[in-house]
Amino acid sequence: MTISTFFATPFYRATDNDELLAANVTRCCLDMKSAEFEKPDPPQGKIPGVFESNFNFLDNAQSHIQELRTLIQKHLISFISVVNDSDPNEIANFPMNYHSWFHITSKGGYFRAHTHPLASWSVVYCASRGDDSHKQDHNMGDIVFYDPRGNASMFLDPTNRAMRRELSFNSFKISPRHGDLLIFPSYITHFVEPYQGDLPRVTIAANYWVNV
Repeated sequence: MTISTFFATPFYRATDNDELLAANVTRCCLDMKSAEFEKPDPPQGKIPGVFESNFNFLDNAQSHIQELRTLIQKHLISFISVVNDSDPNEIANFPMNYHSWFHITSKGGYFRAHTHPLASWSVVYCASRGDDSHKQDHNMGDIVFYDPRGNASMFLDPTNRAMRRELSFNSFKISPRHGDLLIFPSYITHFVEPYQGDLPRVTIAANYWVNV
């Protein structure tokens, strides 16, 4: 008997242990929290508790930001080469385009369910998780991902309600940690639960695609 897992969705999660880089990127973002760098028309509108930057963050010439850009692209190239069974050098030669920005989230900040249109891969880097002093079982700014098969749960019974994780259609959540790097397909609908910490959370996001 053969059981295949068709329609699988690749997710990538790695933790970079360079605490100095994370601290330097956090400081850069906090220093850039001003009208000069704020996106005037964010896609979800201005949400209380969330500062969203313009979409050119990784183009900033500061050495720490360029170091982060190199780190993200290294992980992205490795990930893409694995899921495509391709040579990393071949992937690295693609003309990669991207948008990139940062979020500073304070208490009560959240994001509504959304996708990232006109891109192939989306990236989230957690430079600073913020404050866990109010951590409960929920509402700590976790990222929640929905199954892209919209009708997968149209009927539930004991034979399909508790399938293995790779076959399940239940949403799943990720609690971002310091130095976490997430990569996932841009078509995946996701949202961020309200963050309840006292210290600001700093995350960097990017969308990548290739024009051929």
